[in-house]
Amino acid sequence: MADKVMKYNPPAGKGEYFGSVEPDIDDRCLYGKVLFITDTILYEGKTIDELEKKFHKAVDNYIKTCARNGIEAKRSFKGSLNVRLGEDLHQQVATRAYSAGVSINDWLKNVALEKVQLEELFEAPSKKVGKTKGVEMTEKVRFIVPLDYKPGEIKVTEKFFSENIGPILN
Repeated sequence: MADKVMKYNPPAGKGEYFGSVEPDIDDRCLYGKVLFITDTILYEGKTIDELEKKFHKAVDNYIKTCARNGIEAKRSFKGSLNVRLGEDLHQQVATRAYSAGVSINDWLKNVALEKVQLEELFEAPSKKVGKTKGVEMTEKVRFIVPLDYKPGEIKVTEKFFSENIGPILN
């Protein structure tokens, strides 16, 4: 769905806002909602360009309205996240973080970063990148990590890919 999300950095410097893009077949238009905030901000347009302008205007109006009413405008991301893991998973995470010599927060950040890097590397728009070891490769390759894999052991880079899977040929 990342291809159906618009981004906007308002001139007021209030952070980056994200908006959805959805078609309405019956009304023959596009509509969207500002994502990742608790307030509801909707917009619509007939074309992608019009929808984007309405998205920007809706965010700008939201920020101005909040300022006029003495309310802080919500931001999409503040950098903190409350995660409910359950007791067993919490224990496993704490144990692994302790064994790695890092805080639970740092351990979870590393796991999240590795997941994002994997998805960016292996879920890019599919295109042929060549052949390796007799197998046609595309950028949408997924690979299997060993069962004894521990977060932080594998840093996914093109060098890692070429050393462990094969060269990427254009």
